[in-house]
Amino acid sequence: PVYLYSFDIANHIEVNGVKIKTLGINPPEIEVKVKTIGTGSLTVTILDGDKKIAIKSKKATDETAIALKLEDAKLWDVDNPKLYTCKVEFNKDIVYEKFGIRQVSWNDEGFKINGKNVLIKGACIHHDNGPLGAISDEFADRRRVKILKGAGYNALRSAHNPCSKSLLNACDELGM
Repeated sequence: PVYLYSFDIANHIEVNGVKIKTLGINPPEIEVKVKTIGTGSLTVTILDGDKKIAIKSKKATDETAIALKLEDAKLWDVDNPKLYTCKVEFNKDIVYEKFGIRQVSWNDEGFKINGKNVLIKGACIHHDNGPLGAISDEFADRRRVKILKGAGYNALRSAHNPCSKSLLNACDELGM
């Protein structure tokens, strides 16, 4: 697909300017960093479906960080890929990003997600979609992740080119 971004040149959120990072899992806490052009008020709302579970506002600078505690949030893992929606409002610009709350670590005891050992069962895939070619197709990416998940895989690595946003989204949604 091709995307055309349209926004107020003087006041907007940069393209791909919202980054969400897990700060802790007990209690769940995240940091939302937002890169903006211009000045104004920045509001971050965390949604679980239609339910607002956290909201915070702040005056925006070029890069603004907002930390939020999400007391009753469920953690993301490969068996239960719980996702939330982060709604970022800056002046008239609104961006939505899905995210999961997870803490990844590894040491001599192995690879862990949220403190629990996870055996990585990985596959290497090509960046393209076979006969469809080197395109990013949401349906094809989701289908491929579903098939690999059904075959017992829980991790993917892409060859040659970075993964498309639709493949990364499918991995988050399906627990890959």
